[in-house]
Amino acid sequence: MLTYLEYHKDARHVIQIHDTEVAARSGNYLIAKSEVPEHVPGYEYEHTITVHVVNNEGIVTESSSIRNNPQAARLLEENAALKRMNMNDTEKYAKLDKISTPIAELKDARILKLKEECTAAIYAGFTSGTNEFGFNEKDQANFTQQLLLIVSGDTADIRWKTKNNGVQVFTVPEFQQVINDATAHKVTQQEKYWQLEAQVLAATLNAEVDAIIW
Repeated sequence: MLTYLEYHKDARHVIQIHDTEVAARSGNYLIAKSEVPEHVPGYEYEHTITVHVVNNEGIVTESSSIRNNPQAARLLEENAALKRMNMNDTEKYAKLDKISTPIAELKDARILKLKEECTAAIYAGFTSGTNEFGFNEKDQANFTQQLLLIVSGDTADIRWKTKNNGVQVFTVPEFQQVINDATAHKVTQQEKYWQLEAQVLAATLNAEVDAIIW
């Protein structure tokens, strides 16, 4: 397995091990490739690794490591816990053991993933006539603001940027149809979520929960 060691160019100490190629964070750090089996992410928390020699291909050919104090294991677990906290619900569900996880816990995680998938489907946008519209949180706020203007009696034509046809001009009735299509799009995704949520709740086996997809 090839990993990437980020180390200080003067002290030669490794500050982080990456499992994918990255750029060094500043001019004081370098990146070297390692084929040493022990050099996996997390090893740097338990050991002080020193890079001695890097060949012309950027591969570490000589290095040494000294085991750190026992607190390193705790720091490693805290770092892993922080990474788990920063995961989205889809990533958290992917990390679960679908066989051994208690079914109640698996259901909760799958429902959170469904909510995330529903939001993504809504944000992906909709089609009205020949035009495609964005519908993320900001887009929805803009649609609401325009609807309030229409309700208040504004009859001026509306200029609106579409995803596929650039800026288009709509009459009020035309734009009201766009809003109707937007509402139908959102309701369709919400109803799909409710149906899938009900299937998750009705499942009696972990395999049934995991088989339910958006």
